[in-house]
Amino acid sequence: MIFCHFVGRVGKDAKVINGTHGDFLTMDVAEDFYYAGENHTRWIRVRSNQPNLINNAKYYTKGKPLLIEGAMMEPTIWTDKNEQPHIQLIVSAQSINFMPLGKKREEDGDASQNSQAQNPAEENTQGMPFEAPQDNAEDLPF
Repeated sequence: MIFCHFVGRVGKDAKVINGTHGDFLTMDVAEDFYYAGENHTRWIRVRSNQPNLINNAKYYTKGKPLLIEGAMMEPTIWTDKNEQPHIQLIVSAQSINFMPLGKKREEDGDASQNSQAQNPAEENTQGMPFEAPQDNAEDLPF
C-alpha cells in the first residue's frame, strides 16, 4: 500500500453514493504542481467509506482547499474519443482536513490598513532578555 497526502482544491461538490456495500464519498480534487517551467494541474479522484468523511461531504464544496491523506489505489487507464490515453489517479481517503484560505490583498482598501500594522519582528522586542545574534562568520563554533 502506498500512503500519500496532498493538498488540492475540490473540483465539483462531493457526492455520497449508496453502493451495494454501503455509502461512500466521491469527489474530484485538482492538485497544482510546477514542472519543466510550467504550471500543471493533476486531477485525483478521492473516495472514502469512512463515516465521519461521509457526514462531512456537504462541506466539501467546489473550490475549497483540502489536505487529503489516504492510500493510493491502482490507477485507471482509459482512452478518449481521440485515442489519447489518460490515467485517473484514485486515493482512498482516511483523513480530510480543511486548509485555511489565503487572504487576498486589495490594492486600494487594505494598503492603508497594512501600513499602520506593526512589523511582526518589532512586536515583542521589549521582553527579550538579550540582543538577537547577528550574522557573523566569526561566531560560528566550527
